Amino acid sequence: SGEYLGVAFVDGDPNIAPPGTDAVAAVALIYEDTGVDYAPLVSNVQFDVLEGARVIGQGTVMRRWHESGDWRERVRG
Repeated sequence: SGEYLGVAFVDGDPNIAPPGTDAVAAVALIYEDTGVDYAPLVSNVQFDVLEGARVIGQGTVMRRWHESGDWRERVRG
């Protein structure tokens, strides 16, 4: 839909994906508690990954699940 949704990459393989390569990543929905609607993120939906206004990647949602705990703990490692 062209809507910006805030996410944080919390896990991935490979950890860094060079341009032109494939990767699998887990993300945390960081604004879920503030009213941002993440409902459109369902299996097989395609999305762009942006840094500012620049597209740096593209992907497809494989699955969605909830995990308890604070996503920041996973990022800090």
